[in-house]
Amino acid sequence: MQKKDVPNIIRIDVPYDPSAIEGLMLFRFNHIIERGYAFSVRDLDMFFAILLRRDGIDNAPIFVKKYAIKNGKILDRIRFEMLNLGMQQGEDMKQEDEEFYYSNLKERALKRKEIVKKEIGRVVNKAHLINLKNSHYYRELLSIVTKFNDLTLIDWFIPIKLTFDKFVHIYVKHVEETKFGEKDQQKRSFFDYKHSEILTLLKSILRQEEEDIKVHFAEISVAFEMKQFNKMKDYHRGFKNFSKLVYDGNEFILSIDKKGFIQSFFQVKRV
Repeated sequence: MQKKDVPNIIRIDVPYDPSAIEGLMLFRFNHIIERGYAFSVRDLDMFFAILLRRDGIDNAPIFVKKYAIKNGKILDRIRFEMLNLGMQQGEDMKQEDEEFYYSNLKERALKRKEIVKKEIGRVVNKAHLINLKNSHYYRELLSIVTKFNDLTLIDWFIPIKLTFDKFVHIYVKHVEETKFGEKDQQKRSFFDYKHSEILTLLKSILRQEEEDIKVHFAEISVAFEMKQFNKMKDYHRGFKNFSKLVYDGNEFILSIDKKGFIQSFFQVKRV
């Protein structure tokens, strides 16, 4: 069938300006602080990476030093983000930094490959045999997910986050262009939307449901502060006795765990 675009989206081509990246990020991070919201781990890493790039270790605020510096050295994952920001802006690297950056980039790529193969292994046997030469699904999947980083979709007291592995999971299980496996397709539900639109679709649905999601996770945040852990429940919509989730005339299932991580997202097909 003809795949659809996500409706009511105004698409504007904005020239990419790497020099503005850090300023835009700082604006958002300061907004999170002003509102008293929580940071995701990656957002906090990025925040401190920017501050350390701007101020250096010696002039960094105490709270940055406590989090980002151990034994006089910047944590590897934050150092990587600092160098990555510099790379995007065309800055020169010292040889030591260049070796560290590409070593970590290679390690990260290998870990991501393991995640991709693990998700493919959920729907086909011998996933380790799949490669760029023998599978156009694999080529398409890698082209989509390669540049994806863990993403905060709603800033809140408990931020709503999509991780790399769940992003890959959505594509392997519920996108026909990267579907893998033929045997169990009757048990799987595929999106009616273009494969390039899935993240936009998720963001649009989250915007539609944002107030309901925020109420739910505000209550979880309070329960956590009060140590009433039995009141901390996952957020579910679209199945069993949970409220229906309808967008653009279609039904969807959405699950977010109590820590704010998206666990499942797909379109429901009624027979």
